[in-house]
Amino acid sequence: MTAINVTSRQQTWFKKAPVAADSLPNDQKAKVYQGRKYSNCTIVNHKDGHTQLNMGSLGTWWIFDDHWIGLTPEPTPYAVDGDLRYLRNFPYFWQQDNGAEGWRQCQTSSIAMCLKYLGVKGIKDDVDYLRYVNKHGDTTTREAHYGALDDLGVKADFKTNLDSLDVKNQIDKGKPVAAGVLHHGTVDAPKGGGHFIVITGYGPSYWLVQDPFGEQDLVGGGWSAQSATSGKNKHYSFKNLNPRFFVGGGATGWGWTFK
Repeated sequence: MTAINVTSRQQTWFKKAPVAADSLPNDQKAKVYQGRKYSNCTIVNHKDGHTQLNMGSLGTWWIFDDHWIGLTPEPTPYAVDGDLRYLRNFPYFWQQDNGAEGWRQCQTSSIAMCLKYLGVKGIKDDVDYLRYVNKHGDTTTREAHYGALDDLGVKADFKTNLDSLDVKNQIDKGKPVAAGVLHHGTVDAPKGGGHFIVITGYGPSYWLVQDPFGEQDLVGGGWSAQSATSGKNKHYSFKNLNPRFFVGGGATGWGWTFK
């Protein structure tokens, strides 16, 4: 059976029967103070708004459900499909349909995907977000995005020291990462002014990526496809993306993280 951890919401009781505590003799109940946590419990039974728990060395007790946190396992902020851990129902925006300047708006489209996923009010697509960015400067500048995000009330950081564990930890928290990568040159010698993608999941040997320009040719550089959906839900291998993301090795990744 699945083990759970429970915490008392208020002062309450462990009881030997699923009845009101004041109807039980003292040797059939034990007082529990607010905020007490008990780990590795297993559910034995349910009755009359109570749950019976096997609490290991403490024995088996009934608790009143409304007085406890943790009886119903909370859903994880990510989904799992086989070996993939990913963010559910992540939106995809293609930067090339943003108009004449769309080709240079990868950072805007990538952040907009993140904002839409995070439920930021007023952001339905990347053009909505672009309007905020344009108030503060050029789409390629970090300062313009900080200004736009501040207008939207979004707490985000641009980091230059991300490593693989940082990105995985963000996914585990239900947060995407808008990552900057070098998209030109071969995988052995990547180069370029940089391109933004969104990392929305990971497997044992790959990242799940939303690439707003299309599908990258990670080995040779450039693009293998540029259609309106060719960059959606791509599996980019650690072997071929990490040298373009963690260019200096280790904790050298550039990208936006969200709080």
